[in-house]
Amino acid sequence: MIGYPILAIAPNRPEGYPKFEDVQVDRTGVSRADVVVTCRVSGFPAPNVHLWREVKTDGQTDYQRIRTDGRIFVDQRKYDRYTLLRGIIRGATSADAGIYLCSADNSLGSLRQQFRLTLGEGSTSKQAGLAIDGVTVDSTGENNQDVTITCTATGNPVPSLRLWQYKNGNYQVVQRSRRVVLNLQRGEKKSVFKVTIKKVTQADAGVYICSASNSEGTVRQQFNLTIQEHAVAGKGLPKMEDVTVVRTGPSNENAVITCSATGSPPPDVKLYKQISSEKDKEYQELETGGRLILNESPGASGTILTLLVMNVLPEDSGVYMCEASNTGGTVRQSFRWGIEGGNQQTAHGS
Repeated sequence: MIGYPILAIAPNRPEGYPKFEDVQVDRTGVSRADVVVTCRVSGFPAPNVHLWREVKTDGQTDYQRIRTDGRIFVDQRKYDRYTLLRGIIRGATSADAGIYLCSADNSLGSLRQQFRLTLGEGSTSKQAGLAIDGVTVDSTGENNQDVTITCTATGNPVPSLRLWQYKNGNYQVVQRSRRVVLNLQRGEKKSVFKVTIKKVTQADAGVYICSASNSEGTVRQQFNLTIQEHAVAGKGLPKMEDVTVVRTGPSNENAVITCSATGSPPPDVKLYKQISSEKDKEYQELETGGRLILNESPGASGTILTLLVMNVLPEDSGVYMCEASNTGGTVRQSFRWGIEGGNQQTAHGS
């Protein structure tokens, strides 16, 4: 089974616009006869994600939304800043092969990613003597600038493993080089193949296949490797070092909120307060004015932002969020603060 995503380079879009982080097709269930499609999409607000299949009627191409029905199960789960959709096709057959797409939309716009699902006899995992157990992708090395791909397969005889990258219209075997380290470990019935790509670039992103072969045949598992901007050499994702709240003044009538973040280049730091319900989580940026005095102090590798709240009032209590951004990306830490208590309160992030 191989999925061939049809990808396009997205133009610059505002922060929070839907972004496909991962689209995977896996086999599971008894005899690995079920197909699981996973679409993970980030965005703020968390986007709505749906699964569709291409259908042709009277020579016209259209897409039909896939819903839970009989042997098909579709589950969408929304989190703070991303949505995870899983579609399970039980007892998949060649009739389920075709072109599919995941669509994503929120208040900022919409996006879709298309892929081809093939269920040819030579590309499934139905053989009792051969199966790919899993493929994982981990960020490693200094500043997470390296990527390690691990393919695990079982079979009798013990299978050999290869990694392929889709380039220039076809799949090419990933070879050992100065930047690529290959490590194959073979046991009695299990093989583990680790490929480490050092100092990844955007050229390393794209569609890959892990293939496992023995005398029973060949099975493959396709996955999409996304390289986050902060993982590219020379760019450092900001790190939130500290968030504190300190009461000041003769009678503790004032409060100072401090957000400290580091990164390369030094990040811009902003402070927000939640102005809606816990469910909606809408935030408003805080600025100097009235009882608020905001000050941002950039340093060689970090930035400290302080907010002085004068004559604190009960309405100053609530959920706040520190945000740090640079060319490597954006990190956020939210915390809840109330005006009651002693001289100092440490904010606990979430």
